Amino acid sequence: MKKLILPFLFFTFFSAISFSQMVDQRLEKKYSKKEINQMIKDDPGQYQFLVYALDNACYTIDQPKGKDLSEFTEISLDVKSPLNFLDLGLEIKDQNQYFIIKGTNKLLVVKSNWVINHELKTKK
Repeated sequence: MKKLILPFLFFTFFSAISFSQMVDQRLEKKYSKKEINQMIKDDPGQYQFLVYALDNACYTIDQPKGKDLSEFTEISLDVKSPLNFLDLGLEIKDQNQYFIIKGTNKLLVVKSNWVINHELKTKK
């Protein structure tokens, strides 16, 4: 019996270590490690959504000519750096969000929950 328990505990211990290393650390800007691990355990779909959104939720476009952009908030960012909604202090919402990028003729677009979920479903 001891011969079975020791290898099982050894395997479990190293599985837990390797699993914790797979956590996307960029999420720690908003969530604690404990919250992230709990999310992975209880709602892996939400975790997958957030990790996908980190790399795919934001993009830039040229400002459309002749459009009234007065309702859009201005945001400062380096357009040459990778865009990440958490680094920008933004949240994914139920509708696409548009921001004027200060000092440029570009808009930052943050995709909605629906768009990201649709991309995840069609990606599979």
